[in-house]
Amino acid sequence: MAKKLKNTTILGAELKGNSLPTSLEVIQCVLFEKSQSAKCSWSLAINSAASKIEAIWQQTSIPIIRLRSIALKIESLITIYKHFRKSSQRPSFEEKILDFKKENSLKLFDLSLCQCPDLNSCKCYRKNKVPGNFKEFLMDQRNRRKMFLTLSMKRNEKKKNEKKKTPQNKTESNQNNAQTDQKINSERLNFLSQLQRKGYKMTNVGGVLNATGISYREGAAICNAFLKDMGLLTKENIIGPHKILHAKRDVRSSALEKHSTEIKAYTKNLRLFAVFFDGKKDRTFQVVRNCETGRRHPSNETENHYVVLFEPESKFFTHVTPNGANANDTASCLYDKLHSSDIQKLACVGCDGTNFNTGKDNGIF
Repeated sequence: MAKKLKNTTILGAELKGNSLPTSLEVIQCVLFEKSQSAKCSWSLAINSAASKIEAIWQQTSIPIIRLRSIALKIESLITIYKHFRKSSQRPSFEEKILDFKKENSLKLFDLSLCQCPDLNSCKCYRKNKVPGNFKEFLMDQRNRRKMFLTLSMKRNEKKKNEKKKTPQNKTESNQNNAQTDQKINSERLNFLSQLQRKGYKMTNVGGVLNATGISYREGAAICNAFLKDMGLLTKENIIGPHKILHAKRDVRSSALEKHSTEIKAYTKNLRLFAVFFDGKKDRTFQVVRNCETGRRHPSNETENHYVVLFEPESKFFTHVTPNGANANDTASCLYDKLHSSDIQKLACVGCDGTNFNTGKDNGIF
């Protein structure tokens, strides 16, 4: 009877400390902590064991999970152990508990952030990677468990063994810092001189503001706030809103010129091509001037917006906004746009089959 009790009972014990603990040693540590006091609950025992296990892992340079995650992992392991204890009266209990002890006595209670099977070909983030001098030790603890923690380099020993900077290295570093400071100051002066020039074009700022829909006044305020934060804002290099407005217009005009040249080169190389269009009604924000008072006020008006594409390759050609809402106005607007673009190799014009486009009486065609 005593032999059976010895084989089927897990007794509490302290952690060894010379190797990374296994799952069975973690259970024994929790049982040991709980047996120290009659008022000790499972949660207190688990938290105490978690701090001790974390201290052992921290002797290495292996990145591990947080203390709260360690406690949750121990709690799930203790839940499995409690489930085995409930079936102690069953005939198969002895066989199951022996298998449980055998399995967990060789299984490492792994807290490493890197769970790659092959540490030499690890694909984890750099901060989660296992250091090179601990790769062999961790692989041994996961499999054979023949190495001890005292044979590997600890984190504190590694810090003590670091070479101290000699006076010569300090002078070299000071010289390098002085050179970098000179470069930064020269670049700063060049930047300030460029800002103070009247012909300085802010093409990148204009392109970003056009893409994001920010107005030129808001863009000027953002640029000045950035210069103030960097300590570069003076009376001479304040960026006015009209400078941003001109930058936005220049970016748009250069983009249109580039697009027109691309379209000419595209149509020149093709023997035949087609034009397809499609559109929809959309509410457009506009600033309207009152003829009686002369004041301007915002308004939302419904407009037809049409996009024209070249085929093949579905290349964007132009955008059209007819003045009227009927098919005749749309057709005349499209015709004027195609006629003014000097297209000579047009094979056909296409669209979808809506009644507005292909109607017999009042369609665009």
